[in-house]
Amino acid sequence: MEFDACETKHKENLEDREFNFAVQIFLGRVLSQIVDRVGSSESQIKAIGAVDGDVLVVIYTARDDVRWIISSRKANRKERALWHA
Repeated sequence: MEFDACETKHKENLEDREFNFAVQIFLGRVLSQIVDRVGSSESQIKAIGAVDGDVLVVIYTARDDVRWIISSRKANRKERALWHA
């Protein structure tokens, strides 16, 4: 599967969060759930995974064979608890 992202949003993620991990979480175990978005024509998926011991979250949508990355960030407390459950 290929990955892509809005170049502007990708640069914002790098500047704001100082890391680039979105694709790396898919190299290991990933928990995924569909995110209900009112008014959106595409299903968004929240993926939780770990990179170098850090629990991370990537929101993406599947477009054909491409995972289109919408956002990426460190997991919050509830997401970390879900990952470690």
